[in-house]
Amino acid sequence: MQKKKLAILINALEVAGAEKVVAQIINSFYKEFYIHLILLNHTIEFELPVNDITVRIIDNSNLKKRKNAKDILKIPLLAFRLKQYLQQENIHNCFSALNRSNYINCFLRILNWKGGILISERSNTSSAYDPNTNAGKTGRYLVKKLYPFAE
Repeated sequence: MQKKKLAILINALEVAGAEKVVAQIINSFYKEFYIHLILLNHTIEFELPVNDITVRIIDNSNLKKRKNAKDILKIPLLAFRLKQYLQQENIHNCFSALNRSNYINCFLRILNWKGGILISERSNTSSAYDPNTNAGKTGRYLVKKLYPFAE
């Protein structure tokens, strides 16, 4: 039986909670799936079976200098790059973790991508986005508008 392809989208693989979960998923499933790890930044701080997975970087943003309007405005562009890559590689399911990656993954549906969109939210949305700040209002808006596109 031929292995299925799975794209995993995450900002980077820095040493943190959601990133550790993604690294564990990759290390657990790379023998059963062709894993395509798609990053928004080149940082990988975990041991991965690099000879058995494909790594693709669709943005090279500095993750230390983020959370500004430019990052929000780049969501459609990064979703377009992601869609092109998924189509080029004939990948039908994309899993993402962390907010920005989830927004990009969900935006695929607006671009009329027909594949499976799976997201993992690792925080309590209502407490993570302060409704009294512009960033919090923007985050809540994106969650409300984009997350329903996930399966």
